[in-house]
Amino acid sequence: MPDSPFPSHNEAFEADLRRLRQLPSAAPAPFLYTRVQARLLAASEGRLPWWLRRPVHLLAVLSLLLALNAGAVLHVAYQRYTTTATTATSPLDSFASEYQLTPYVVSYE
Repeated sequence: MPDSPFPSHNEAFEADLRRLRQLPSAAPAPFLYTRVQARLLAASEGRLPWWLRRPVHLLAVLSLLLALNAGAVLHVAYQRYTTTATTATSPLDSFASEYQLTPYVVSYE
């Protein structure tokens, strides 16, 4: 098929390359480097950690801290309630309740 009216793949490729070489070279927008530097400088000057830069992360951390503190307060309040409900009358009883011992009494008859 040397007498084909269609150009071969190499000829089409070379024609495309010639057209591309005639195009003007691309140039960046004016002051692009200055704008990129300013963005990088602004991003590096962030005083907050990465997980606090977004409001969703800040809200999640604050709600977690609030839940942990509420749990601690409720735990302490429950411990105080249970210890005041079972007040010991003697030093031996207070010692046993403090160390969570179950004293048993042996009667001597």
